[in-house]
Amino acid sequence: MTSFFPIAMHGGGDEIDLAPMVDIAFLLLTFFMMTTTFKTTDDVKVTLPTSTSTNKEPTEKYITVTIGDSATGNKIMVNMSSQKVRQDALGDILGGGDAGRAKALETKGFEIKKDDLYGVLNKARQSDGGQKVVFKCDKATKFGLVQELMVIMKKVNFQDVQMMTTLEK
Repeated sequence: MTSFFPIAMHGGGDEIDLAPMVDIAFLLLTFFMMTTTFKTTDDVKVTLPTSTSTNKEPTEKYITVTIGDSATGNKIMVNMSSQKVRQDALGDILGGGDAGRAKALETKGFEIKKDDLYGVLNKARQSDGGQKVVFKCDKATKFGLVQELMVIMKKVNFQDVQMMTTLEK
């Protein structure tokens, strides 16, 4: 006679083998660790201007230039999505040598002076020419500063500059 419950046929304990479940958990963990990309952050909070554009922020190969509002002293923050580009472009400004390159590995943005922006963008372009520039500025930022920074980006030959805005409702 055949039993419907095969566990009972083998003298059956009520234990379940968890080894395959652990294997699957580690495979999923490894998969998510390998495919996750960390979003770079900036220390400057900006209130973006509004527009009707539906363009999305790029998810890879981008350089972010952020300008705070006039009340915070128009801080200029720069960050890159690629660690290699970040090290190449910001390593000298952050102290030079191995110490500067190690500090450039952080995912937060780095405050730079307006005079240093040309050199940083130029080094980033030399490191990887396929970068896009994402330009974020507070809606209270003076237009003259925005124009100066856009001229610098054009001098470095960045033709693909994307101004970030929030969608009008």
